[in-house]
Amino acid sequence: MRKQITLVIVVGLTIVVAICVSIVAGRSKNVSSQDQQKVVRQDPAGTIDGAVNKELIPDQAAYGVFLRFAGHQIKTDKAILRSYLKSHGFKDEEVGVIQAMAEDFQKRVAVLDDEVKQIKDKNWPNPDSSVMARLSELQRQKETMVSEIINALLPRLNSDGQVRINHLLNDKIKTRMKIALAPPPPGSHGWHKKHH
Repeated sequence: MRKQITLVIVVGLTIVVAICVSIVAGRSKNVSSQDQQKVVRQDPAGTIDGAVNKELIPDQAAYGVFLRFAGHQIKTDKAILRSYLKSHGFKDEEVGVIQAMAEDFQKRVAVLDDEVKQIKDKNWPNPDSSVMARLSELQRQKETMVSEIINALLPRLNSDGQVRINHLLNDKIKTRMKIALAPPPPGSHGWHKKHH
């Protein structure tokens, strides 16, 4: 079950990062009214919707999304990240600390992400148990990395900065997250090579 949860968290984090990036960058596209029709998808049973129950979204998952978002912004445009953090009340010193931690996270997680991509490109859509075990191990390593970054970040923020990061995570990040407890099995509908 832990394997399933971690795989779903990875998928969810990727989706949330993409949503956060598009929101922060403010890159809305002009689309015709035909294109604005949304495909309504029902969430799998047991899905935790942060918009409804943000308290059920683990802090670890929210930090992971935030660090991925911040790390991506550092690679593409630091000014966007700075502006985003400043709009949430972070002071210049706190912005610098968060940027440094996100940059460190991005560099370290990129190595694991590359290995995951290689494994999935080679073994999808029907991975065997050894592949799933390796992917689970890589996910545990990512979770450990997030914990290490959190443990290094929080002491470097003053009490007001810690309140600000908690507010950002609880009221902005978690409310846009969904975590499905049981992902579709490999090879079934909803399990796509490009998404995992």
